[in-house]
Amino acid sequence: ALAQAPQEAPARPRVVNELPKPWETYAARPLARAAAEPDARQLPVALGHLRATGYTHFSVMSRGKDGRMNLFSYVGAQHQSGKESAIDYRFSTDHGATWTTRRLLDGAGQGVDWRIGASGVTARGRIILVLVRIDLPTQTNTIGSIHSDDNGATWSQYAELKQDPPSPFGGKGSQVVTYGQIKTTPSGRLVMMAYVGPFNFSMTSDDNGASWRRTTMVRSDVPYSEAAVQPIDDDNWVSVFRIDRGRTQMAQFVTHDAGATWEDLGPLNIPPSPGYVSPTLDLVRADGRATLVLGVTDRTTGQSMLRTADPAQATRSAQVWSGPRVFAQGLRVRSGYQTAAPDPACDRLVIANHRETSAATASLEVAMIKYSDLLPGHAPHPVSGAACPLPH
Repeated sequence: ALAQAPQEAPARPRVVNELPKPWETYAARPLARAAAEPDARQLPVALGHLRATGYTHFSVMSRGKDGRMNLFSYVGAQHQSGKESAIDYRFSTDHGATWTTRRLLDGAGQGVDWRIGASGVTARGRIILVLVRIDLPTQTNTIGSIHSDDNGATWSQYAELKQDPPSPFGGKGSQVVTYGQIKTTPSGRLVMMAYVGPFNFSMTSDDNGASWRRTTMVRSDVPYSEAAVQPIDDDNWVSVFRIDRGRTQMAQFVTHDAGATWEDLGPLNIPPSPGYVSPTLDLVRADGRATLVLGVTDRTTGQSMLRTADPAQATRSAQVWSGPRVFAQGLRVRSGYQTAAPDPACDRLVIANHRETSAATASLEVAMIKYSDLLPGHAPHPVSGAACPLPH
């Protein structure tokens, strides 16, 4: 039986992001050597860089029905500093080669700190961003959302998220935090992941994001936090969890009844590491078949990597992932939080990733990876350089 959230939940401890040493000292520590794995590969990558001012991290990317890519990023003084911050909204109309920049939500001068959460594009074309608004003078947290029904030209007002059942978590130092991409099932249901304290949830919407049904996936003293989800079909969904505070593995969950109940499949067949963060999951369709692609950053080795699996096998076992396909190296301190979007028109995967360069600065990189270099048995498809430009 599923554990149910209590009527009153203890306040979540406030996140502390101070390093144990000065940033330069901590960044100079040697990165660990990655464990030897069969089938490990370094991916060839076309790499671009987006301009960033201040500290940027935790971006969420999605692709609209017209192929336009949307990217939301947290921008602040440093990594979740508890100071005023903003959310940058960028979009690309040339398959991720170039991006516009516009500040969508701005906390400057308003005493507001934003915590970016989940974003996606619905089957009807609505762009949704769910995030937490922190009023700094009162330390009151509110989870809410904004949306656009005209491809990002105009946006709704920020409004508190409608949850069923109503959230029992108070706004003083404790609030449900959503994570990653909002996914759409074949029938159009929206799915996103969330957590707070010992609770992890799946959240679904059948009304284009106007309201959300919250289901407790697990209540545990195992410190699960960030979780990615990917529907395989209407009923079968796969989810991969980050485990915090010294645990050495990631965990995989599956539902066979559209999120009503969840099964813990246990750890993945990947080397133990205390540094895994920011899982992503995408279902990439090419050559008439689908492949599940897991993205993760290991801050211990300083690598961001992808792993692939057969979707049907991944709904039955966590021991089905390929060796790592490394696309970024030398990532220091709190780098990572990659986000990906399949681009079938250009036969490639587009990934935005973060590289911390000081305590107060981070760069945003855009990597493009050909399907033929990533997907098992996928032959290269000729694409037009004019229609599918590379980043510059």
